[in-house]
Amino acid sequence: MISENNKKFLRKISFLANFSDEELNYFFEHLDSPISLPNGHALITDGTVDKNLYIIIDGEFSIYKKTGIKNNYIAKVHKAEVIGEISEYVGEKRSVSVIASADKAKVLKVDVMKYPLNIRLKIRENYCNILAKRLIAKNDDFLKLKGKMTDIITNYEEKAAKLEMAFHDKTDILKEQLLEQERIIKQLRSASNE
Repeated sequence: MISENNKKFLRKISFLANFSDEELNYFFEHLDSPISLPNGHALITDGTVDKNLYIIIDGEFSIYKKTGIKNNYIAKVHKAEVIGEISEYVGEKRSVSVIASADKAKVLKVDVMKYPLNIRLKIRENYCNILAKRLIAKNDDFLKLKGKMTDIITNYEEKAAKLEMAFHDKTDILKEQLLEQERIIKQLRSASNE
């Protein structure tokens, strides 16, 4: 039977929040032992195949995406957050690396396939809800970024137009000065020839 502390902790995990007590007990009883990772150790490596997901029970992890030879930092994940749900759900290779970034990082490995169909379906339905919320948030972030980029481009175009006008104004002034100098030179030559 699951303790009240463990039940409270599991209820904080987004894809378990709507589980009945019976489902939560079953889920807890079939979890693997916690995995401890030292700081800097990879839990998940980009490009590998691993159909498990992981629940962070202590510490934090950094997520990186490799592009070429560079690892680009994406985010930090903390206690009660889930890692690896997308690859578990779609059955694809891992698309990011997840590295322990705390001395006492601990996770619970969850092999979703070992649970009965009703629990697997509920987990996956909850994934879909979580991923949909993330997508909505990312769309909002994208629209904000797009708005900022539009403002930057508009500002740049306005400044470029002002610079172009200033350049043409300066060019016109220089042309007038050159014409004036040529007129003076002609007068001087004309006067010196007389």
